[in-house]
Amino acid sequence: MFCSQCGTQVGPAVNFCTRCGARINNEPAAKGQQVYQQPQQTYQQAPPAQQPVYQQAPPAQQPVYQQTPPVQQQVYQQAGTVSTLWAISAFEKISMFKSDQCYLIFMTDRMVIDYMTKERVKWENEKLTNEVRQSDMGFFKKSAAMMSYWSNYAKKYSGMTPEQILALSPQNKVVWNASVSQFIFHCYSQQIDDDSTTSSSGGTFTIVLTNGEKLKFSHKEVHHKTSKEFLTNYFGNRLKYRK
Repeated sequence: MFCSQCGTQVGPAVNFCTRCGARINNEPAAKGQQVYQQPQQTYQQAPPAQQPVYQQAPPAQQPVYQQTPPVQQQVYQQAGTVSTLWAISAFEKISMFKSDQCYLIFMTDRMVIDYMTKERVKWENEKLTNEVRQSDMGFFKKSAAMMSYWSNYAKKYSGMTPEQILALSPQNKVVWNASVSQFIFHCYSQQIDDDSTTSSSGGTFTIVLTNGEKLKFSHKEVHHKTSKEFLTNYFGNRLKYRK
């Protein structure tokens, strides 16, 4: 006899299966009826293999750039908003024995330095000479015209834009008003002694920048109330003025 639950063979006098403990039906089976029942296999669905669970990885840290200030970029305002206020002739001191002729042009928010190189002066003189030769002026008037041209040369910057002045020479540069920590101006003076000898003094100015750099110049601007007022308004308490 076999257990109807698990199929284990048991004796005829056994009421309970010795394996699974199920009750055994000891009644004789009907003729032709098969006592054995195929044990049923109970399957449990195996849990699925553990699937990896992905979380979206945070993106690699991207560099965050802050726009750094340019190394003194030349930023210009629209034409007409930056105008020439004053221009003076000067010599910038490069070394103990060398000075470069230039013009310092004071504009609304910056100063532009226009360097008069030898090539530039030669070209200007040749141009002026050709213009004078083509005129009907006499010799003395031509000479006077040549002298007047250079004595009034600073007036040519009136109405020029910073771009136009910078384009005159590759050496030209800008000094921003806001980058000046001190402007030391010593007026030029000239005296004639009793023996008719002429002596001069002063005639220098120094631009001290906020980074500690100093630009030194010589000039021939004498003391004038208008010039002092202009420099005072332009630099404020950064100006150190000496007669």
